[in-house]
Amino acid sequence: MGETLFDGGMARIGFRIVASKVRSFNSKEWVQTNHDLDRVVTRDGHFYGVEIKNTLGYIDRDELDIKIAMNEHFGTTPFFVARNWPKTYMFRLYSKGGFGLRVCPETS
Repeated sequence: MGETLFDGGMARIGFRIVASKVRSFNSKEWVQTNHDLDRVVTRDGHFYGVEIKNTLGYIDRDELDIKIAMNEHFGTTPFFVARNWPKTYMFRLYSKGGFGLRVCPETS
């Protein structure tokens, strides 16, 4: 459901979905692990490697690092959409030139 909502929302604000379940992009293939990126999207000539996590639990830190490495490999900007995750993950994305959207507000 999260991926469907993402697809519709991105299209409404001018992003175009280039590929889904991405293991190769830009003439490069990811063979280091069995992971893929959920989407590659583009807008204004820039490409973003997207990971969508619609679960209550956090993405595993190792998986986060792999997805960031995949973006570096493909030459795309890391773009994560998650229901919830620690602020340290967001900082890690920013420090690698990416960004993230949290779709579930913090609760007290």
